[in-house]
Amino acid sequence: MIIDSSLKTSMFREGIDEHSHLDPLNYAIFITILYVVLLSLYIVISGWVALSVLTTMKSMAIYEVCKGVVYALVSGGVLFTVSFLTLKKIKQQDDLIISQNKSIISSEPIVITGIFSASVCHDINNLMAIVLGNINLLAECKSRDDKELKSIADIQEASNRLVALVKRMMDNGKNYIPGEHKITNISDVIEKTIQFAKIHNKLKNCDITYKIEESINIDINSILIERTLINIILNAAEATNLSGKILIKLYRVDNLVTLEVHDDGPGILNELQEQIFEPFYTSKDGGNGLGLLSLKICADRHNGVIQLKKSDLGGACFCLSFPVG
Repeated sequence: MIIDSSLKTSMFREGIDEHSHLDPLNYAIFITILYVVLLSLYIVISGWVALSVLTTMKSMAIYEVCKGVVYALVSGGVLFTVSFLTLKKIKQQDDLIISQNKSIISSEPIVITGIFSASVCHDINNLMAIVLGNINLLAECKSRDDKELKSIADIQEASNRLVALVKRMMDNGKNYIPGEHKITNISDVIEKTIQFAKIHNKLKNCDITYKIEESINIDINSILIERTLINIILNAAEATNLSGKILIKLYRVDNLVTLEVHDDGPGILNELQEQIFEPFYTSKDGGNGLGLLSLKICADRHNGVIQLKKSDLGGACFCLSFPVG
């Protein structure tokens, strides 16, 4: 099992080997050859002993019984040892996977904090651009007296300070969003993420298929892509009552890469399509309203665009497109 480097963080991947030291094929071949050799030696030697020592049919029968019992005891002991060592190795891997899943869950609030703060700062920055634009227009108006111009200058200075504060908050918020941008084969990232997501309890009864164009290399934050995709897949599963069809597509057209997640659920009402990306908005009991916010931040961090459209399966399709460059 190869561990994707994009999944490694100091929080839950430290000290884990990149490759498994167990080669199933070679291991099975070695055990089979060893078993055949030892069994052949046992048959040859026991046959030679029988011919050399035994003289009566009765002693021959007793010898054969003893030989069969010894064979059963020895082969049973070997089988027990091999099974025990193999199952012990599997248990260690299962314990490791469980501990990693717990680490991922415990780190999720930190990630949500970073995503939420980055989203809020991004929206504030957009609003402040509008405010500063209008302040500049007022400042250029010559009909204002000195007192009014002084007030406008004070507002402009305060606005500039707020913009600087927001920028510092956005820079600090980056520390809570794991991963970094680098040239990555996003096709492999998407496929491995789908396989990883399939072990989730909510997806066990879902029919998950995917169509992924191979070898699309692009500058991305692979960890952010992975967590965003998992959130969208889980939302699709919940929309289908945890038992529907989910289709994931990844393709490239010219310099635009598109990731789509389709489901056969009831779809999303037109009047709700803008609200679902707002912080804390949720239509689910017990939801925190931050799941799809990660999609918004992922699009922003990759200069991408989000689309919500009708799925080919009849439900909703969340579409994330971003430029190769």
